[in-house]
Amino acid sequence: MASAVGVIATCDGPTLIHCVAGKDRTGVTVALALRLLGISREQVIEEYLLTNRIAGELVHRLRSHHKRMSFRDGTRPVTVDNVQAPRALLEAAMDRWDDHPHGVVGWFRDAGGDTDTITLLKVRLLPA
Repeated sequence: MASAVGVIATCDGPTLIHCVAGKDRTGVTVALALRLLGISREQVIEEYLLTNRIAGELVHRLRSHHKRMSFRDGTRPVTVDNVQAPRALLEAAMDRWDDHPHGVVGWFRDAGGDTDTITLLKVRLLPA
C-alpha cells in the first residue's frame, strides 16, 4: 500500500486505482491516501461505503461479462454479497493505523513510506 500511495503522490497525471468493486485492497489503499491527507475517519468510511449503494448495478454489469467471480478458494456466483464493501474491514485497517504510536503517518513510514511522499501527496491533491 505504501508503494501505491507513492505512485499516487508522484505520477505526472491522474492515477487510476481499480478493481471490480473498489473495496478490499483497492478501497483500503485509497483510504490510506485519504487519511494521510488528513481526511477524517468518518468521511473516509462514508466514501468507502458508497460502493454498497451501487452494488446492484455492479452485479448487473459483472454478470453481463462473467457469471462467476474468481476467489482464492475457487469461483463463486456474482452476487451483491461479494461486491459489498464491508465497513468492518476498513475499520479494522484504520484501527491498526490509529493504534500505531505515531498514528497513520507512523504506520505508513513503518510500511515503507516516507514523509516526503506524504508532502508530495498533499501538494498534488489538496487545494492550495
